[in-house]
Amino acid sequence: MPKQITSLGMNQKFKKTPLGMIPVDWELATIGNYAKINAATLNERTSPDAIFKYIDISSIEQPGKLSKTTQIVFKEAPSRARRLVRSGDILVSTVRPYLRAFARINLPDNDLVASTGFAVLTPINVDGEYLYQFVLSKQFVKFLEEQMTGSNYPAVNSSDVAMCPLPIPPLNEQKKISGILSAVD
Repeated sequence: MPKQITSLGMNQKFKKTPLGMIPVDWELATIGNYAKINAATLNERTSPDAIFKYIDISSIEQPGKLSKTTQIVFKEAPSRARRLVRSGDILVSTVRPYLRAFARINLPDNDLVASTGFAVLTPINVDGEYLYQFVLSKQFVKFLEEQMTGSNYPAVNSSDVAMCPLPIPPLNEQKKISGILSAVD
């Protein structure tokens, strides 16, 4: 059982975890416990004439800013165009994650497809904005940097993203935290 301490003057109890001190009523889990990773993909039986909007890593100019999509026909699409994306999903670039090509999709489109250079996180039983704000954190990027392999094309796997430790406060606190962080962004 993690050792509990009381913060000065707040009567809030904390416990020690591999991520550091967190309140005792928070859970420590992994992203994979609270998000489906790459839940839906296009397969080879997709109609060659299917049209979709493609998102590659260069489509994200800076964290959170999806600048463009390219409308493309499946038969002309790059072989990496496979990850289906829905509104509320979070894109995490698995290639050079330290560049933070991360975005939360808030588009109503149902015809979005991302490159396999992304891990697509679909939040489950967690506030999606809270999860996205955690993905933007230094803690998350540091974890991925420690998992990277390759020197010319440093990357992580989607399974590495799923294994990242994630502090989970009660849902009402998740919403408060994400609201504050979103306002700062």
